[in-house]
Amino acid sequence: KTGFRQGADSIGSFRTLDQKVLPSSVNDFGWCTWDAFYSKVHPSGILKGVAALKDLGVPPRNLILDDGWQQVAPHSPEWKEAKEGKGVAKENSGVLSRLFNAVLPLLAKLANNYYENYARRASHGSLPNYIWTFLSKTVLKSGIWDFFDSETDFGRQLDGFEPNHKFQSESDTDSDGSNMSLTELVKELKTGLNMKRVYCWHAMHGYWRGVSSDLGRSIDIDVDQVISKPTERLLRLEPQMGFDTISLFGVGLITNKPDLAKFYKHIHEPLAKAGIDGVKVDVQSGVSAAGNGVSVVGGPHISRMYTEAMENSVSEHFASDGNGAVDCINCMCHSTESLYRYKVTAVARASEDFFPGRPESHSVHLINVAYNSLFLGEICLPDWDMFHSKHESAELHAAARAIGGGPRYVLG
Repeated sequence: KTGFRQGADSIGSFRTLDQKVLPSSVNDFGWCTWDAFYSKVHPSGILKGVAALKDLGVPPRNLILDDGWQQVAPHSPEWKEAKEGKGVAKENSGVLSRLFNAVLPLLAKLANNYYENYARRASHGSLPNYIWTFLSKTVLKSGIWDFFDSETDFGRQLDGFEPNHKFQSESDTDSDGSNMSLTELVKELKTGLNMKRVYCWHAMHGYWRGVSSDLGRSIDIDVDQVISKPTERLLRLEPQMGFDTISLFGVGLITNKPDLAKFYKHIHEPLAKAGIDGVKVDVQSGVSAAGNGVSVVGGPHISRMYTEAMENSVSEHFASDGNGAVDCINCMCHSTESLYRYKVTAVARASEDFFPGRPESHSVHLINVAYNSLFLGEICLPDWDMFHSKHESAELHAAARAIGGGPRYVLG
């Protein structure tokens, strides 16, 4: 503790936990929407989930509305243009298309087998890793994009600041009553179900692949679409970063302070007006990693600008209890470029996710968070992540959270 305090005072870029004020939300039980819905979350499901916990005698007082409420773009204009091609001979497209479609299933099967059997666990710099990285950036690139576009959200960019259609007032085309505005949802949660606080999730740079150029132009900010360049050390730890969506298709970053301030105002102001009390800011270390693709300034500088702008914005829009605390949870934030920048935010995730379908991960998860907390706990209150209340390891996780000292909330 003394060493951390001396380091913080000497560097001046962060404050230790004993110099901050914790938000009162850490003392209340909560529920997160992630495992129940993933990005298909919708208002009616949220209300049913909260009501179900209340009926069981464990009413949540905090709600985290996780990924799935934002407006995102499935394709960048640049990628669409490249995929459709320029100057392609139209008279050949029919024949080539039929030939390609006939061969594609076989190629896809071969590529999948090679990835699963050789490349998936291959170390960085090994021959299987080298071959797959080369293929993913050339002949397989289009197919990999189609996979990410259809099976995951990791290829998408933030394309609007208002909530998406699910969290807008019901329209004539939504006759099932499942949609309502975010403002209406928050009001119902607080007045009808006695919820104290509602948080919204967002990535530090907007969404998994940052911000779309179109969104930047709409509010007159500069967005740089850059290709991530993971360092050798990162690639040794996670070789897959050499062929993930950021490395293959780029990420939309904002690289100057005035535009970052405007960006966060456009994200946080509509949430605050809708009654949202706080945010969970994810993918923080991904910003510094992606920032290495910005050759002029580099990842640590980009991370510092984002963190400072984010903390300024949450202090303005999500101040908690009027005592200097802010309602913000930092997540995916274990790079020192992130940790040694927190002057205001006082809560941080301490581990990888809770994985309900991986029984071998649960004891390791708890060991990791316990050890990580010894370090992280000097800067932020460690958040040991959510867990399933109905699960074969539920009692183990519940006991760990009871003695861990951090926030307590469940999924599912």
